[in-house]
Amino acid sequence: MPTGPIGSTRGAAVPARLISIDALRGIACLWVVLYHVGAYWQGAVYRGWDVLSTDVDGLVPRALVLTSRTGFQGVSLFLVLSGFCLHHPVVRRGTLELGRFAEARAFRIVPPYYASIALLWAASTTSVGRWAVFFPIEPWDVAVHALFVHNLVPRSIWSIDGAYWSLALEAQLYLVFPLLVAAARRVGMGAVYAGALALAVVWPFAMAAVAPTATGGLWGVLNTGLPARLSELCAGMLAARLVADGVPRWGRWVLVALSIAWLPATWLVHVSKVVALPLDAAVCGASFAAILTLAVGRWHLATCG
Repeated sequence: MPTGPIGSTRGAAVPARLISIDALRGIACLWVVLYHVGAYWQGAVYRGWDVLSTDVDGLVPRALVLTSRTGFQGVSLFLVLSGFCLHHPVVRRGTLELGRFAEARAFRIVPPYYASIALLWAASTTSVGRWAVFFPIEPWDVAVHALFVHNLVPRSIWSIDGAYWSLALEAQLYLVFPLLVAAARRVGMGAVYAGALALAVVWPFAMAAVAPTATGGLWGVLNTGLPARLSELCAGMLAARLVADGVPRWGRWVLVALSIAWLPATWLVHVSKVVALPLDAAVCGASFAAILTLAVGRWHLATCG
C-alpha cells in the first residue's frame, strides 16, 4: 500500500504499463483525427486556426463540428503526456542518461518519419497520390523536414503533411528537456512550470504586437512552436513530480477545478471568440496535466513512451 499522501506512488506496486496513460493517448489520437476529418470534410484544411464552420443544421451535427473544431487540442494532451512520460523515469531514478535518452528518442521517431516523407514525396508525383500531400513537395521542403525545423519556416510548416509540424515541435522539445530537468533540480519543477506558463501567456500578446496581421504559415511559426508550447510539456513534467511525491487532500480539489478549466477557455477562444489570441493552449496544458495526475492516482509507472 502507498505510504505517502494521496496520489503518492511510494511503496506502490509497479505495473508494466499504465492503462490511464494509454487511454489518454487514445483520446488524444482520436481527437486529432476527428479534427482532420472535419477539416477535410469542409474543404478548409489549414486556412488558419479557425478552419471549421459551425453553421450546420441539427444539434448532433453541430456538436460533432464543435468537437472536431477543437480536435487540435489533442496536441496539447500529447505534449502533456510526453512531459509526463519523459520526466517520470527521471523522477524515479534520480538521473537522466543523455546518451540513452537521445538514442531512444531517435530510434522511436526518425525511421518511420523519414519513411513516411519518402512515401509522400513519391506519391506527390502521381495524380492519385496528390490528394494526400500538402503543397507541391520540393527538395527544400524535404531538407527542412529532415532536420526537424520545418515548423520554423512559414512556407514549409504545412508542406508535405500539415500535421508534421507537431513532430518538429516534439523533436525540439526533446532538445530542451535536459535543460528543463537541470533547471528543475536547481529551482524545483513548480518554479520551472510557473516560468513556462507565464511565458506561454505573454507570448501571444507579444506576437500579436510584432506581427498583428500574421496568417497561415507565419501565424503557425509564431504560435505553434517554441517557446509558445513549452508550458504544456512542463505541465506534464510537473504531473510526474506530483505523482511521485503525492498530492495532499486539498490539492485534489485544486486538480479537479483545473481539470475543467479548458472548457471555458475553449468557449472564450474558439466559440464565442471573446478572446482573439490562442491563450487556450496554456490552459489546456494545465487542465490536461491535472486530469493526468488524477487519472494516474496511486499507481506507479514502470514503462511509458
